[in-house]
Amino acid sequence: MLRSVLLLVNFLIFITHALRAQQEPGLVFSSTNKRSATDSAFLAQKEAYLKAKDKPAAALALRQMGRICYHLGHYPQALDYHLQAAKLFRETGRLMQLAENLNDIGTLYYYNRQPALARPQYDEALDIYRKAHDNAGLAVTYGKIGHLYEKQQQYDSAFYFQRLALARYGQIDDRQGMAKIFENLGSVHEDLEQYDSASHYFRQALAFNRDSIARIEIMNNLGDMYRKTGRYREGLDQTRLAMQLAIRTGEQYQLSSAYRDMAKGFHLLGRHDSAYYYLELSRFHLLEIYSGESSKQLALLQTMYDMEKKDHEIAMLRNARKTTVAIVIAGLLLVAIAVLVISRQRLKIRNAELLHLRE
Repeated sequence: MLRSVLLLVNFLIFITHALRAQQEPGLVFSSTNKRSATDSAFLAQKEAYLKAKDKPAAALALRQMGRICYHLGHYPQALDYHLQAAKLFRETGRLMQLAENLNDIGTLYYYNRQPALARPQYDEALDIYRKAHDNAGLAVTYGKIGHLYEKQQQYDSAFYFQRLALARYGQIDDRQGMAKIFENLGSVHEDLEQYDSASHYFRQALAFNRDSIARIEIMNNLGDMYRKTGRYREGLDQTRLAMQLAIRTGEQYQLSSAYRDMAKGFHLLGRHDSAYYYLELSRFHLLEIYSGESSKQLALLQTMYDMEKKDHEIAMLRNARKTTVAIVIAGLLLVAIAVLVISRQRLKIRNAELLHLRE
């Protein structure tokens, strides 16, 4: 039984990491009608791009297309759309929209495992926000830079930028933003195995946060802190609260995480039957999520393929028309040249006859 529990834990950790990048805040689609929601949103943005009457509108559509691709894990295609949007934002002087897009590009470089390319994007966004005295934009960007340093295990720099972000959010009284930074600070302390400090920041994040999904994740983090400090039963109580909230809100991903954490708690208490039961529940929900995400990815890829195929066919028709027109023009030119040569030849013959008559 113990071996089965450990195998299931490893499997669920692997699947969780595969899906975690797709749980970032931003464009999110309902789990119902999984296929049509994604491709219809992408098609709507593609149509908006094609019908855009100016560059800013085209750039906004490109950015949204990039975000859809990002949230489904198609990072190279997402990056291409965001880079196209950045070019148009620059050309039209839309600096605030450019800064938001630069932050998106930085995130994509990070997930493409190119952190060295992510930082220049954030720095350029910071420069724009500083000149505009935009505290909200500065707070978001500082938080992203702090997260980047955390994942590179440069914790002093991570703390520095997260505190800069917290100060900016405090200036504009953005409690939701402050909650996110408290959670980030808790995560850094957790990486450093400073569990008391981590618990302190997670509790602050929970007090400030009003978003149900974020609250579930914070509750799960607090449960982790209790388990890591040997307070297994308190950890189970905290995770059970997260599980109940996830059930009420229908958040499958967070519910799966709560089930997995319940299994960890029971395993540490030596109750392996209960641990196995909750691991099976977690596995079931993760597979459901994975299947749904795969369906949405396939739907988007099929939509993109159909669009490219259609664009290719249109391009071929245009090329064929251009070829036909070129052939017609070339034929007319040949006829004109032939008529001109014949006319000149006839004129030459006539002049020769006249000259002969005169002689």
